[in-house]
Parts: sequence; structure tokens; C-alpha cells
Amino acid sequence: MTAKNLLRRVNRGILLAVALIIGLIVWLAVDNARFTKEKDDITAMLDQYAVESASLMILPESDQNPGETVSATAVEKQLKDAQPVFDRFLTGGGRYSSANERAPMEMRNALESNAVSRTYVTGCEFKITKVGKLRKVASGYAQADISVDASFKIIGKPIAMILHNTWYTDESGQWYGKGEMPADMTYDTEIRTLSQSVTFMDVLLRKVNGEWKIAESNGMNWNSRTVVSY
Repeated sequence: MTAKNLLRRVNRGILLAVALIIGLIVWLAVDNARFTKEKDDITAMLDQYAVESASLMILPESDQNPGETVSATAVEKQLKDAQPVFDRFLTGGGRYSSANERAPMEMRNALESNAVSRTYVTGCEFKITKVGKLRKVASGYAQADISVDASFKIIGKPIAMILHNTWYTDESGQWYGKGEMPADMTYDTEIRTLSQSVTFMDVLLRKVNGEWKIAESNGMNWNSRTVVSY
């Protein structure tokens, strides 16, 4: 092979490498521009989920009877009414857990525990305050830190839910769970308003049939907390 032929082959290799690099740069630019639109869709989905999930733990007024046990029928109806919301905004696909499986299970545990302790969530409002570190992690997957301000009206100290995770409004370690109320426990019928700021860390988001949904949450940080009793 002559030096001239070798040089020609080397030049071809360089040109091919340059073309591949330029193609990659163009693809990344297009993909980044496309995901910028996806970010708006994800934020809009989270805002809508915050609105629709706020009422999931609120029983009808006819079932809010302080000092009385909530019926199993009322619990089952509340779970049934919540399922379409979970189906619309949650999905599976997480490595360790699936939001669409975890949320109904946690809601059931919360409602059944509240029924026994005779405590209630009577009002609720969520506001997404920040969607931080939002980035694409794979085709059809994204990840973000989601900050939420939650405001509650409660009777007693029930277990509540913030988006798709349960939250214990009583941080003193009092009894929670199923079964009979301990003999030395009295029913708490005090009315309170309570606010809590929380950040869900590394929330996995998945695009399903053209729609973004929450697939998995990987921990949270509790921020400010305010309680007012009446």
C-alpha cells in the first residue's frame, strides 16, 4: 500500500468520525429540545395529580362521626372511588416498588387504621412548589425531586396521604394500626389544621401510551411543619 492510499484511507476514517460526531450532536440537540416539551407535560401532570389526589382520604360528611368507628363499607367505597385517580396518574416500572400498587395498599392501611382510631381527614390541599433536577434517564423515563406543600383539616391525628405516600400526622409515636384500640387509649376528637412541606426524592416518571405518570418514589425529606388546634 502506498503512502498516498494510506493517507486517503486515513482521511476517509477522519471524515466518517467527524460525520458521526456531528450526527450525534444533532441528535442530542433534537432530543433535548423534545424533552423540554416533555418537562412541561410532566409538570402539568403533577399539578393535576395534586388537585385530584387531595380529596382521596376525605370521607363523605355522613361518614365523619368523631368517636365512632367508620364502617368497612365506607372504607371500601372510598378505595373504589380513588382507583381511577391512581390509574390515571400512577404506573409501574420501578426497580424496587410500583407506585400504582403501593398507593392503593397504603391508602387501605391508612383508612382501616383511622377507622379503628376514629380519626378523620376532613379537608386537604396540595400544591407542587418545585419540580427539581428533572432529567431524562432512559427512553420513556425521567427522574425528578418533587416538592409539595400540604394543608390538612383533621379530627384527631389520623394517617393521611401526601400524593401517593401515607403520612402520620401524629409524630409522638402513639398507637396506629389495625385491631382493637388499647384499653387505656381515649378517642381524640380535637379539630386541627396542619401544614407540611415535603420533598419526594428521585421520583421515577414513566411515559405510558403518550402520557407521563409516576412510577416510583425513592424516599423523602420532611421540611417545615405547622399545627394549629381549636
